[in-house]
Amino acid sequence: MGNAMARVAPFIQEPSAFAKAWPQTPRICFPIAVYSHRGGPMEGFVENSMQAFRNSAKLKVDLLELDVQLTKDGKIVVYHDKDMGHLFGSSYVGKRIHDFNYEELPTFQDAHGISTNTAITYSTPQETVQSPADTTALSAGYKTQPPLLEKVFEEFPEFPIQVDIKSDTPGLVEATLGLINKYPGRKNLVLIGSFIPSVNTKIYQLAPDLPLFTSSKRLLYLLGCYYLGLLSMTHIYESAIIIPWRMPLFKSLGWFHYFINRGFFSALNKRGSARKQGPTQSARTSQACCRN
Repeated sequence: MGNAMARVAPFIQEPSAFAKAWPQTPRICFPIAVYSHRGGPMEGFVENSMQAFRNSAKLKVDLLELDVQLTKDGKIVVYHDKDMGHLFGSSYVGKRIHDFNYEELPTFQDAHGISTNTAITYSTPQETVQSPADTTALSAGYKTQPPLLEKVFEEFPEFPIQVDIKSDTPGLVEATLGLINKYPGRKNLVLIGSFIPSVNTKIYQLAPDLPLFTSSKRLLYLLGCYYLGLLSMTHIYESAIIIPWRMPLFKSLGWFHYFINRGFFSALNKRGSARKQGPTQSARTSQACCRN
């Protein structure tokens, strides 16, 4: 259906001079052929855990994808869900990361009985690294609670990382941007954004020099502009288009995938935006990136 519409409608694919004059966040300078969503939990690890990220690094993925939230004491924690019950059981249903100081967060061992005695060897583009077993890592600051974003940055300085800001908690955007600026070279190895429109707007306003991915509403807006023939005159400031198939908004639109076609992505590529489609939960699963 989408392809038929694309053939019939008189779309203007080339960006107008007016559109070219608008600023855009930088192009992504790393490949995204294979990425690990939430660290790749289908590999047998707890999502967004250091063990999951280490395993993904061992598999030499192109990108580590993770989610961040803010604790009560201002620590940036890698955690996905609004509700903590998903990972930590019924006693944490209705509770959020922001309700706790970092040291008060429960541990993965307590919730899942995870072994902490296994060290993993993985490779970076520059060297082979033997990560410590978690029992040793505890003394080095690698907590068995949901990890701090800073610890992920420290352990994987050579890996591109996608940071998905999961809430509009005051101070989270500013703290995350400050942490990115703290580590030399991280600006060139990060893709940041949120599916919350107001959060994405704030990121763009505060850090127009960082690659940004679209919110869900912006994806629908850009798709609408494409089918109305207005994309060439639309300000596209994002560096990447993320298609979150499993989000409720897109699940409810069972016909949505019919409207996603090569013409849409080709038009976005000409404007400097890449596509990352998915996600899946396995670090071994190839994901498409249509950057020209």
